Amino acid sequence: MSNNYLLVPGSWKQFDYLKSLNLNFSKILVVGSSLENVSIELKKIYSSEVETIVDNFDSLISANLILRKENLQAKLMDFSATDYQKEEFDLIFAQASISNNDRKKILKEFKRILKPDGILCIGEIVTIEEKIPTMLLDFLETSNLSTLTKLQVEKIYKELKLEIIDSKSVVNAFSDYFAATKLQFDSTKKSLNDDEKKYYKKIITRIKHESNIFTKFRGERFLDFEMYILKVKNV
Repeated sequence: MSNNYLLVPGSWKQFDYLKSLNLNFSKILVVGSSLENVSIELKKIYSSEVETIVDNFDSLISANLILRKENLQAKLMDFSATDYQKEEFDLIFAQASISNNDRKKILKEFKRILKPDGILCIGEIVTIEEKIPTMLLDFLETSNLSTLTKLQVEKIYKELKLEIIDSKSVVNAFSDYFAATKLQFDSTKKSLNDDEKKYYKKIITRIKHESNIFTKFRGERFLDFEMYILKVKNV
């Protein structure tokens, strides 16, 4: 695990989960915002070619502030319609970045660009119950997060012929995420340059808002973070 901050639910647990499997990868795709340090660590550990994609311009700018120091670069792409060739990657890593209403389209694209024996390492935000407080539901929908339960998400995997090789829940993923983010930012802000401070200030402001809603409606009762290792089923 890196000492650098990782501003996503699950923090470094998904990375450590993947690393514990003792697999080897030659070409890796990292999908989503705030995963720049994951890209850097994957390159170091697997000595692999690593691609990183984000889906909005702000994330592109902020990602490259970090990645360029390691001779890496993020690209702007639609996750459901990338520019990559068929069967290009043997690992696709996505953490809290596909848990939205485009999940099925994105997973179909992942299948297209994944090598036949490739691995999907996916971190999903799921609801524990189908009925959740209206304000929390509004917050999820405003944030473009889906409100599917674990069983509903796994049903989508089955429909797309994605086999669950392993899965694991992260306990207290969201409360830990909100608490750790503030602590990490406070401890490192003195060493950040002006551009990095602007970037993290935006993220911290958003996370504080999310934290207030999450705490008010006891979100830990209704949301879970689930990590999956998936493969395409051989037909």
